[in-house]
Amino acid sequence: HNQSTRLRQGGRRWPLSIGQLVAALLLCCLAVFLAAQFGISPSGSQLTAMTTATTMTSPIPITTTTTTTTTAAALSSKPLEAVEQLRAEWERFAQGFDLDQLESFYVQPDCQPRKDSITTRQPLRKTVNAFLQAEQVKHRVLLLEGDAGSGKTLLTLLQQKQLWGDFAPGKAIPIRIEMRSYNFTTAESCVADVLGDRAAKLKELGLPVVFIFDGYDELAGGGFPRLWEDNRLSEWPAGTKAIITCRSEYLAGQ
Repeated sequence: HNQSTRLRQGGRRWPLSIGQLVAALLLCCLAVFLAAQFGISPSGSQLTAMTTATTMTSPIPITTTTTTTTTAAALSSKPLEAVEQLRAEWERFAQGFDLDQLESFYVQPDCQPRKDSITTRQPLRKTVNAFLQAEQVKHRVLLLEGDAGSGKTLLTLLQQKQLWGDFAPGKAIPIRIEMRSYNFTTAESCVADVLGDRAAKLKELGLPVVFIFDGYDELAGGGFPRLWEDNRLSEWPAGTKAIITCRSEYLAGQ
């Protein structure tokens, strides 16, 4: 009391009482403890806490280490990365062809639904587009037969170019497989060979796929593998279809 009286008489006054100083020291100690234990800073504590809660309650499995943290947002982008990889591979493959120029000179051939059909011949690309756009699931494989040099491969290239050009969420992803790179045995897993772990990522997206098996007759060693069944394409998302090109004489008697 005497000290307080002397300080007031001298014109000076303590800004805080002893109790307030003790409380301030305790708050400082608490702040240091929280920063050390949880990485919470006064300026961003709410944002950091919310991010942590979102990460911990995410339904997507997350693996964390002391040096790397994988977020749910990063995981959800991985399937889309698989699509972009396939698009980039197609663009590199297409560089070997001047598809814009070829398309400008392309004379669309006609086709018949079946060789023994009496149905009027129809424009080939119109028929293929109708097959791809149909929602029915009864016919999921289109076998395109024709003589050598009749334009089967060129059609599939132009069709793939169109599908990538029209690609958007919900639309089909075209995947090309050159059958001359496989034999009867390896053709049974040619889809897995081309896609690798991207197959699971594409299935996760739930988008339909158009598999283009070009050159069935060019299979090394010959044979007639059941591409749809052997590659288990029925397990792919709804709307998935396949186009198979083959020379007519290869299938004679089949």
